[in-house]
Amino acid sequence: MSDLLIVLHETGLSSGPRPDLQRCDTGWLFKSRAHSVLVVRCALAFGLAAFGSAAQAATFDVTIELPGVQSFNQGSLCAAIGAGACTVGIERFDTRPLGNGQTFSTTYGTGGVISGTYSDVTVVPAGVYGGSAGSGNYAVTYTSGGYQVSLATTLASGINYFGYWLSALDQGNTVTFFNGATQVYQFTPGDLINRVGVCPDASNAYCGNPTAAFQEQVSNESFAFVNFFDRDGTFDSIVFAENPAAGGYESDNHTVGYVTGTSGVSVTPVPEPASLTLLGAGVAGLVMARRRARGATANTRRQGARLPMSSAVQGSATGAGGLAIGRQRPTLPMPIISVD
Repeated sequence: MSDLLIVLHETGLSSGPRPDLQRCDTGWLFKSRAHSVLVVRCALAFGLAAFGSAAQAATFDVTIELPGVQSFNQGSLCAAIGAGACTVGIERFDTRPLGNGQTFSTTYGTGGVISGTYSDVTVVPAGVYGGSAGSGNYAVTYTSGGYQVSLATTLASGINYFGYWLSALDQGNTVTFFNGATQVYQFTPGDLINRVGVCPDASNAYCGNPTAAFQEQVSNESFAFVNFFDRDGTFDSIVFAENPAAGGYESDNHTVGYVTGTSGVSVTPVPEPASLTLLGAGVAGLVMARRRARGATANTRRQGARLPMSSAVQGSATGAGGLAIGRQRPTLPMPIISVD
């Protein structure tokens, strides 16, 4: 069977307020500068207030299933059967034409409750780098432009869940979620490596193809089923890209829907690019406000200092124990990821 549909009744999700982001004013920021975490949070809110909300970061929970799992966990995702909602469909690509630049529409087996359009995707037969169970077809892109999945639903709740089997991870694999024109989340190779570790590693069960047909081949790359839960909103398009173009972004069993449950092991959260953009804008605003408040005239910067974070605290701000608030974290060596 190429598609799966589970439909129960729907309900809404809610998220609590963030009072720490509602207390941000210039005076509070400077008085509390010793508390670096609060300053970062407040800087983000300051960026929103001062420069608008052209970008918006959503709260995403990202999890991975146990090693070898290649499809979504129906029991966990649809756990709240009596009180919640579960509308989920799957695109397996097995009936799609093979070749580059494919464009097609799908209902994910939901009878039109959820629909999607794939634009400029390459579909290839199962092999050592992809294809769940070692058979059928899978999706891949080899370009930095990638392919787009445009989503729609008749559900009033919208779409808050996406999952897929990510196979043969390489350094270019990037997937980005959008609500309209707004980027709400991006997942990169480093996010997965932070959770499962680097490959090759004989003790790492995520290394190598887990299917019987290609057992443990490509042991220098990771294979995992990844779940994405948008906890305070929805999304309506996804872009898979190979950026930088170092190999291919292979995936299968694209699972889309609205769910109330959760499944898998949490992936260490990282700041979304939209958050980083807002943080930079907020810190820049703090620098300007600080200079006006103190009447500073000096505009010298230490050679090699990163801006704007270091300039916001240049020469004065220290916390408890004399720790410099603006001290940069050491640059950690990136793991070497082989390509297919």
